[in-house]
Amino acid sequence: MALLMLMTALCHATAQDTTTFRHDCWLADVCDTARIADLFIPGTHDSCTGGKRKALAFAWQTQEYDIKTQLEAGVRFLDVRLNGNMHTAHGRAEFDETFGDVMNDVCDFLDSHPTEFVICLIKQEDRDLSAGDTDFLIKISDIINTWQIHDKTYHGSLHDMRLHDVRGKIIFLNRSFSDVKNKVETWHGHDYEVINDIICVQDNYKAGIKRKMTLVEQFYDKYDRRDIIGINFNTIPGTGLIPNPRKAAKTLNRHLSELIDRKGRTMRGIIVLDFGENLYDKIIECNFRDRLGIE
Repeated sequence: MALLMLMTALCHATAQDTTTFRHDCWLADVCDTARIADLFIPGTHDSCTGGKRKALAFAWQTQEYDIKTQLEAGVRFLDVRLNGNMHTAHGRAEFDETFGDVMNDVCDFLDSHPTEFVICLIKQEDRDLSAGDTDFLIKISDIINTWQIHDKTYHGSLHDMRLHDVRGKIIFLNRSFSDVKNKVETWHGHDYEVINDIICVQDNYKAGIKRKMTLVEQFYDKYDRRDIIGINFNTIPGTGLIPNPRKAAKTLNRHLSELIDRKGRTMRGIIVLDFGENLYDKIIECNFRDRLGIE
């Protein structure tokens, strides 16, 4: 573990020694040979809930910003939940944006920011209500295979990805039951697990606040691989009959900020947030030399 922490620090140190960066293209200052697994990447949970909301969907909101604004603010991981109609969704709440709308925003962003990449985790949110998994994936494939998206899709191995492999690309992860490329079996509240030898994930959304804070911190002790992506969810819906992720996020994000103050020089992987826009800067800064105290 000590060696891993040292190697992570050295990789971070290959970025320019700077306390300033452009949020929309912060990866431009990171060396081409950096491992994706060694970066500390801000991500959003139920990323599409910051857009226009239909009636009653407010209870499921987890983001303030829409997709375009998230990307411009430095987010490089999107958790895209869709229903059978290809609309963005959270639970049974449907939002106005479609999957095509989201992909247009991502492609437009990469067109103007070729140094960046976007990891896109896709999940069918209403599988029990839809026409079926096969029908869903056919619709997804039809959209992804359009020339604009297909040309921007990363088609290589997910193991040991380097930044030069993925600049200007969308890295799709498919959280479904079907045997398709980049499949990561759906999970149901794991404390920590390596899934399909593709990702390490912590996503215990049923944990209470104190338990969740512990799991988020322990992730950085357990995530000891540099060849696969780590995804750490700092999110829970909250307690009570009506979900209140905003209230839970206030406590969880404060704890995460304190954790970064203590361990930011060795934290890596994707950290997934609700209402975490005030933490994007702090997370991104961990990828630069000045955060490591290296002369």
